[in-house]
Formats: sequence, C-alpha cells, structure tokens
Amino acid sequence: MKFVSRRGSREKKQRAENTSQPYDQMHPNRPKGTRSPSDEAARQPLPPPPTEKLIYPESSLSARQMQAINSVIRPSEQVPGQMRLDSMDDTGKIRTPPVEAPGGAKRVFKIIFVTIFIVAAIGATGYGAWYWWWTNHATFNYTVQPTVALYGQDVTPNDFLEHGPSGVAIEFLESDFEPHVGLQYVPLKLTYGLRSVETNARLYVLTPYDRVEREFGEDGILMPADFISNVDVAAAASFDLYFIEEPLPQEDYQVGEFTMLLALNDTPFEVTLIVADTTPPTAITTSLEINVGEEIFPEDFIEEIFDASDIQSVFFARPPDFYNWYPQTVEIVIEDIYGNIGTVFAELTIIFTAAPPVVEGVIEVIEAQVGTQLNFLHGVAAFDYFGREIEVHVDSDDVDVDTAGSYIAIVWAEDYAGFRTEFEVAVHIHDFDPEEIYQQVDDILEGIIDDEMTQAEQVEAIHEWVTENITSATSDFESQSVVAGAYRALEDRDGNALIFSAISSLMLTRADIPNMLIERTPEAEYGHRWNLVNPDERGWFHFDSYPTGLDLSSQTSMFTNAQARDFARRIYENDGPEDYYTFIIGLFPEIVIAEEDTEDDEDEDDDEAEG
Repeated sequence: MKFVSRRGSREKKQRAENTSQPYDQMHPNRPKGTRSPSDEAARQPLPPPPTEKLIYPESSLSARQMQAINSVIRPSEQVPGQMRLDSMDDTGKIRTPPVEAPGGAKRVFKIIFVTIFIVAAIGATGYGAWYWWWTNHATFNYTVQPTVALYGQDVTPNDFLEHGPSGVAIEFLESDFEPHVGLQYVPLKLTYGLRSVETNARLYVLTPYDRVEREFGEDGILMPADFISNVDVAAAASFDLYFIEEPLPQEDYQVGEFTMLLALNDTPFEVTLIVADTTPPTAITTSLEINVGEEIFPEDFIEEIFDASDIQSVFFARPPDFYNWYPQTVEIVIEDIYGNIGTVFAELTIIFTAAPPVVEGVIEVIEAQVGTQLNFLHGVAAFDYFGREIEVHVDSDDVDVDTAGSYIAIVWAEDYAGFRTEFEVAVHIHDFDPEEIYQQVDDILEGIIDDEMTQAEQVEAIHEWVTENITSATSDFESQSVVAGAYRALEDRDGNALIFSAISSLMLTRADIPNMLIERTPEAEYGHRWNLVNPDERGWFHFDSYPTGLDLSSQTSMFTNAQARDFARRIYENDGPEDYYTFIIGLFPEIVIAEEDTEDDEDEDDDEAEG
C-alpha cells in the first residue's frame, strides 16, 4: 500500500487551482460543452444596486476608513469618492466581511467534513476494538443459584443460572452428570465470548413418599412437607412445595387410600395417603363383687371404651374362676372392627354361701297307668341361696313305664357352688287307669261332704265312710302306691292297714285337706300305717281308719300324741303290739300333743280378735 502525505496533497491541489489551464483540460472526464461552476458564476450579472443609497463623499472619510472600504468592495462596484451604505452597520461602523481566498468556502467545508469523518472512523474503530476486547477478554458478572428438584426430574444447567449477561452459555462440567438423592455440588462451566468460568452450584434432590400413612381419628393438619421423605435436606434452600388440591383436615378422612396432588416448583407429583386404624382400644374398668354362680359378662367390668372405630367384641381372655374364694384379676380383651386388640384388667371377688338350693313343685308320688309318658319336672323350679333360678334335673332311667310296678326317680338341682338338693319320687305304674280311681273317689266325696262343712267335719266324714265301707282283712298288698291301695280298696272293699291308709289318703287329698302318710320306724315289729291331717290349720293330728279291735273308731279320726300313747298302751294291754303308733318323729311336722293345747290356742286367738 502507498501512503501520500497530506502536505504534498495540499500543494498539488493548490497548484491545480492556480494553473491557467482551462477547466476542460483539468477535468478531461467532464462532458463537453459544460462549464465549470466558477465560470458560470463569473458570467452571471451582478444584482442591481439599491434604489436608495446614502453616499458619503470620499473626502469625509479618513484614509484608513477608505482603505477598509476599498478592501471589501469589488472593483466593479467601487465609485471614486463614494462608499456603499450597506457596508456599514447601524452605528456607522464598517462591516468587514470575511476575506475569501480564491475557492475558500468549498475548501473549508471539505476540511471540516474530512476531519469529522476521520474522527468518526477512528472512534468507531476504537470502540469496535474495545468492544471486541471487552466481550472476549474482560470479566463478566453472573450468579448461580441452588436448585431443588424431585428425584427422577430432568435437571438442566440453565436451572442453576440465576442471572448473567445475555448470551452466556452454561453447561455441566461433567458430561456424565447424574443427579442423586440428597445434597450434591454440581460443577458448571459458563462461557461468554472467549471468557470461560468454572463454578459449583448446590443441587437438592428430594424424594416423595410412595405412601404416607396416617392414623384414623387423629387430629391434625396435613402439610406438603409430610409427603417428602428428605425435605430437611433442603432446609437451607428456597423452593415452593404446595398442594394442588387442598386436603381435608386429617380427622375427616375415613379408613382407606386417597391420592394427594402436590407440586414442587410447579412440577406436579402424586402421593398415596393411607388412613388406617392400627391403634388398639383402651378402656376404664371397674372391680366387681358377685355372688357365687352369678352370671357375669365382660362388659360388666367396662365403664368406658376409647377407640376411633366401632367395637366388634368384648370377651374374657380366660373365663374367671367362679369358685375362687379369693379376689382374682380378670383379663378382658377388646377388639375393634379393624382387628386391633386391646387388653384391660379388673378385679373380681366371689361371695360364697353353704346353703343348698331350694327345689319347688316336686311331685313325690306319681301314679300312672302302663304306657303313660311321665313328666317329672312339670311345675318344678329350683333356686339358689341368692334367689337365682337354676336348672333342675331328673334321673329316671330305672323307671319302666311299660311294666306295672313301683319305681324310684331322683329329681335334683345343684347351685353354682356345688351344693345339691334332691328328691326321691315314687313312681307307681298300674294296669288300670288312675284317672278312673280319682273319679270314683270324687263321686264318693260329693255324696258325703259339702262346702258348708269345716275341714275337721270333712275329716270326720271321710273317716266314717272308710270305716263303714272297707273291712279289715289279711292281704299280701305291700305297694306304697296310694292309688294302687285305693284301687284295691274300691275293688275288694277290704284290705290291710296299707289299703286303709291309701284310700284315706286319696280321699283326703281329693278333698284338699292337708295330709300325709306316716313312715314307720324300721325296727317296728308291726306293719301298721296311718295318716296325719291338718284340717283348718288347727295343727297336725293322727288319723287312723284301720280298725284297732277296740272301741276307738269314734276317737281315731283326729287324735293327739297323748291320745296315741294312750291308745297304744290299751292295744298292748289287749295283746296287741307294743309299738303300734311308733314313727320317725324327725320326718314329720310337730303333732298336737293334747287336745287341750289346741283349745287353749283357739281361746287366745278369740281374745286377740276381740281385742
């Protein structure tokens, strides 16, 4: 490249301007017939002078002033001895226009333009060089930020750039970078132009739970952090974790599974909420004191049960020992509908007694025809010492209802303490129908007694009918059956003492007069049998319808113990047995000792009534 100095260029230009060569020769490329701008200007006529001019005589001006005027007036415009008024200002001072050298205005413009252009070019070049250097070599400002992401979520380098210059590039320094759970420092490379910077940024990778379990019935508020397993790792970072759908209060969820929708920094994810009842029931118990054998249930020990769910069952872990005299601890199991089992304890005390149960309604003698089905427990009830009804049993395996004869059945009851009460039931199976005998006896009674008679009078009437219609006779009859004896009496109209006592007993019973058969002592030599009666509740008297061989028939319908001893003595004196009226006293109620005792008691009752 050839450089030319500016000075030489100016000299050449000056010479070109001062040359006398025509414009056409200086500009050979100009079209022919055209004139230079200066030629055109020289040929233009001058503007006419002002119509009014104040001309001062040249003699009135000083030589210096005239020199100045002449220097600014073109020769063609100068008039000797005169000057133009427009060359002066309003104060009379001469305006001196700038002196132009030949071609001066154009030259000044070009100099200014070139100077401006050169300055602009230098400035642009310098700015471009500075900008290039600044963008490629100067340091730049940037900030990386901690990033919080979910496990499995895509993480890009731009997630770590908080701010930096436009066009900055950021990339992982490690090409095989993989996020892992928890906190890790991520190497990054930032490039801006030719400038590169390496730095580290923190990455917190959080892991949502697959399933979050909550206890049914617990109060509380579900928080988004409850659904992240390692949320504490990112405690120093700033992130936005929230529910997409607001959950219910925890206590309003029923047992089951629910899908919870959440988001971490606007990245949605799901977690399953499982509400389960795993808490066993608890309870407040109370101690109990019961009578032996008293029925008791586990619920009787429970005052209040605490559980969020319904209770399915309450039962004893082991049945209490109801025969334990000492206080015992009872274990009670409570189970709710979800299978949770709780155990509570209570104290139990058993109160014992030695009194046997009471059995009522037992028929101790049963008369039945062959083939009759017997109900030994009809109308029978048993109660323990505390008045609680207990079960009654019967042992009747030895009774053959298909064969005539006498049998024994046992009716018994046992309380919870093991005390037992039992009765022997005499069962007599006959070849005849006992109901027919009952009917015959009823017919006889209808003819000899009425409702106007006292029971004592009825006793006397029954005694009289037996002694007048049945005769004493030797008999092999040994049955203890009243109905069988009455049957023999009515059929044969005679018999031994067993038959007499049997027909008397049946007639007294059908007349609703309290009576019973006497049980002889085992050592008694004579097999006599008679009855006891209690007419009108006057007390128990002896009743004997069997002939004694003495003149006693009018006295034996109702006689006292004293009379019985007297009769026995008299019978013995007449060659009869010595123990005629001997019986087992402890098996029977107290018998009136003497008739006077009964009369005195009646007098006392009358006095009390009158009082």
